[in-house]
Amino acid sequence: MSDLIPNPDGSSEKRQKFDAAPPMIIDPAKTYSATMVTSKGTMEMVLDAAAAPVTVNSFVFLARWHYYDGIVFHRVIPGFVLQGGDPTGTGAGVLVTASTTNFPSPVGTNSEVWPWLTLDPTPTDHSSS
Repeated sequence: MSDLIPNPDGSSEKRQKFDAAPPMIIDPAKTYSATMVTSKGTMEMVLDAAAAPVTVNSFVFLARWHYYDGIVFHRVIPGFVLQGGDPTGTGAGVLVTASTTNFPSPVGTNSEVWPWLTLDPTPTDHSSS
């Protein structure tokens, strides 16, 4: 593969700096999954490419570059949230910026709060949602 697109077989070297949002490397019609191995156990995730193609593409792109390998969860609140993905381990080195601070109010239970909020590298104005 090129130096811009990671090998799908996982053979690309670790990379944590990128100059632009990733090119589309997934097929939104396919199902993607991920296995996250941590010191506290293993998590299996199903990635909904049909509902969130840009987000799934970003995750797959970064995972294939081994971006997440060795990264710690910088915020852990048992029963509520795990936050990670920041290579500095502090939560200050995020890839994502928000395009607006006019977010809709949370709705429903904790599992339904801000259902539109994803780690999307392309900021979207959700103020009209």
